Amino acid sequence: MLSRGGVIGAAGVVSGGGGGTPAFLVTHADLFSVSGVSSLTSGNMAVSGSDKLLMGFIASGDGSPVDPSGIKWGGSGGTGLTKRGSTLGIGPYGKLSLYTLVAPSDQTSTVYYYWPSAQGETAGGAISLTGVNQSTPLGTIATNTGTDVTTQPNATVASAVNDLVVAACWMVNPAGGSMTIASNGGTTRYDVLVGDYEYLIIQSKVATSTSTAMNFTVTTYSGNTSGLSWGVIGVAVKGA
Repeated sequence: MLSRGGVIGAAGVVSGGGGGTPAFLVTHADLFSVSGVSSLTSGNMAVSGSDKLLMGFIASGDGSPVDPSGIKWGGSGGTGLTKRGSTLGIGPYGKLSLYTLVAPSDQTSTVYYYWPSAQGETAGGAISLTGVNQSTPLGTIATNTGTDVTTQPNATVASAVNDLVVAACWMVNPAGGSMTIASNGGTTRYDVLVGDYEYLIIQSKVATSTSTAMNFTVTTYSGNTSGLSWGVIGVAVKGA
């Protein structure tokens, strides 16, 4: 593993701008399964600090993928995160979703990811940030999807100067074949190869303008790229 316009408030209310740049705090160890499970539990991660935001990305690959049930902080009996936007369908076999929790409790605990039914391949990644605006933490969510690698994975995110823009890419390769994906211009906060079929990577970048390109590069790939699909979800995080 490696780490202005209207904005969406904690209750989904659109309002105005943020402050300084949020800071990355911590993530958990690589988390995935290729065994057809309906839930994943991360290793421990220590969350603490002021003006916190927990961001979780949940992804699956299956012959008939389903939208996730949710993400919880503090294990299976913990506090539920709020889904942001819609689940992104990635080709016929992949799904990616974003969830967040404003002011997660200070503790060392696990992140619980779960689905309504078993999925062939699953992965989850969460990052904790500090210095986040607690009433208007997020800007407008951006998404993009593509096939093959003629166009590398990317999304353009509306931002303000000094926002911390966070984006995740989920690549699905039904034909199988090893692959590596890298952040292009940002800092990788989390990445995991899921067998030979999928790859999840999260990156962050400090915005310097009102539009921030979040680009990923497929650096190595073996297999037939014609069936490959990718999806990106990105959003600007506003400072306190």
